[in-house]
Amino acid sequence: MTRRELLGSLIVLPLVSGCGPSYSVVSGFEHQGMVTVDFTELSDASKQPYDIVIVRPKSLTYPIYVFHNDKGYTAFAGVCTHKGCELQLEGEILACPCHGSEFGFNGSILSGPATEDLKQLTVKYLEHGLMITSS
Repeated sequence: MTRRELLGSLIVLPLVSGCGPSYSVVSGFEHQGMVTVDFTELSDASKQPYDIVIVRPKSLTYPIYVFHNDKGYTAFAGVCTHKGCELQLEGEILACPCHGSEFGFNGSILSGPATEDLKQLTVKYLEHGLMITSS
């Protein structure tokens, strides 16, 4: 690789990495098996909704991935359906670091060894935010 090619890649890489989905990590509020997330935690300072909010309640072993699109919010348990490993956000997918399964933001399997889609959680709209439950 020439010096020019190296410098060109150093300039392009930060631009490409900034093109992914916007996200935030919040703890939410837990109460009797429900997690609530305030609307202020679902958007950035300019009130633009994040594409993804990773909710990490203290009592849950795994995160909850909340996705926003033009139809509203959906939420999925952040645990691989293959062997129960915690999923990681990697660009445009949720990836399992243990065995390589990949899932789309709609919860569907993109590649195995997992054979089941992610568990979708129930999202209810409240006056000031969202309530997320497993049923």
